[in-house]
Amino acid sequence: FAKTSEKDTSTSADVAAKNDAKKALIAIMREFYNRYVIGSPTMTNEQRKTYEYPVRDTEPTPVPVPVDGPDVEIDFSHSGAHFILFGKYNTGGKITRGLPKGAHGVEIRRLIQDGDAPLIEPEPNAMEQLTLASKSPHEVVYDRASKGLKVYYVLRYFNDKGEHSLWSKTAVAIVN
Repeated sequence: FAKTSEKDTSTSADVAAKNDAKKALIAIMREFYNRYVIGSPTMTNEQRKTYEYPVRDTEPTPVPVPVDGPDVEIDFSHSGAHFILFGKYNTGGKITRGLPKGAHGVEIRRLIQDGDAPLIEPEPNAMEQLTLASKSPHEVVYDRASKGLKVYYVLRYFNDKGEHSLWSKTAVAIVN
């Protein structure tokens, strides 16, 4: 600093050396401040507030569950099995298989009826909870005695805080 403060004797190399030394000193001071002052495990948030240091948030910000329910398609072309595809329709009209942000999986409910019964719109809360699934497609296997039964499915997203989305539209499949 002394060399660069005299304008008659300072050179551009001296100024560059001073600037480099200043940058190194600032980096050392910031590391010390972050590690031993702000980041000290012994310093409490009350002490940080007293000294007007920033108080860092230690709770992760929750991501809310999606509002709308998933889109559902049932592939029942296989004998004795239903493959439940869930996600959202893309611009090509196909279901994307990934879960949206904030969802940890889907809750799948079903209602089984005799094949001769008329089509109904069942209430999701009155349906049997089948499973929780995180990957699409989810396979549901039926035995030979179930052949010809109508199965109604509804799904909804859930997250780790127990929040749920709205129910999907009811999807109907027949056991082959």
